[in-house]
Amino acid sequence: MLDDSELRNRASYRERVLTSHNDKLHALANALMEHETLTGCEIETLLAQVISSKKKHRQQQKKLHKIAAEDSSQSTSV
Repeated sequence: MLDDSELRNRASYRERVLTSHNDKLHALANALMEHETLTGCEIETLLAQVISSKKKHRQQQKKLHKIAAEDSSQSTSV
């Protein structure tokens, strides 16, 4: 039997896993609502697209932060 502490730890872990993969869960749920069934290959393709999109978004955010930092340093040095 699990004690309260172990139950809370497991619940916390489940929440972290679901939160960290929220974008993939939503993409999969939307695809299933549209198509009802998906093959393993279709799921792999969908998840690869989500991951690729997430990487592109992070790269764009890094570029924007870099530009903002450069602009900020130029305006303070003038």
